[in-house]
Amino acid sequence: MLSCVPSHPLPTAHSLSTQPSTPPAPAQVCEPPAAEPSRFELVVGARALRRGEDVTISYGAWPSEVFLLLFGFVPECPADAVCLFADLADWLAAAAPAALAALGGSEADAAAAEAGLRAHVLSALGCEDAELSRLVVTPVGFDARLMQLGAALDAWVRARGGGAVGMAVVRSRIADCRSAYGRALLQDCRLLEALQRGGALPAEQVKGRG
Repeated sequence: MLSCVPSHPLPTAHSLSTQPSTPPAPAQVCEPPAAEPSRFELVVGARALRRGEDVTISYGAWPSEVFLLLFGFVPECPADAVCLFADLADWLAAAAPAALAALGGSEADAAAAEAGLRAHVLSALGCEDAELSRLVVTPVGFDARLMQLGAALDAWVRARGGGAVGMAVVRSRIADCRSAYGRALLQDCRLLEALQRGGALPAEQVKGRG
């Protein structure tokens, strides 16, 4: 069964000859063991298993996109997440225009506003750019760093006479993501229908998927 949470805290053991090691560790101190078929054992601890009881394994707490890319399937997983902003630069590209709009600024002020906002949030959060990558939303809530960035943005705007815009930036990006997912899903459905009919794929759909 596929699950993000193992049903039993069972350690596993592989046959010695199949353990990954370069060079093989046993060969460094003695003759290597004879070749044997690979085996995979579940070592039952204090909690015994009942006959016929399911045993699940854990692939780790990864979002759906990682499961699909690395394993080719997507289980129901509490660690699922949607990346709203790839990094600080991505967030600033959305936050700076929102801040300018709240302050009645013009596009000519955009570069200066973005530079000033960047310096402010890094100082307020006490971190480096690299620590603000992959800002996500999950089934249990927002990435804490998103909330910190929003609070820093609001403080920066309010200090200049504007109002709060931090959550508006996040809501706008969520709306963009939902819109994009809807278009992609519709395209996938139409492509699937075309493939099932055995006909040629519509040129605009092929172009749209590139």
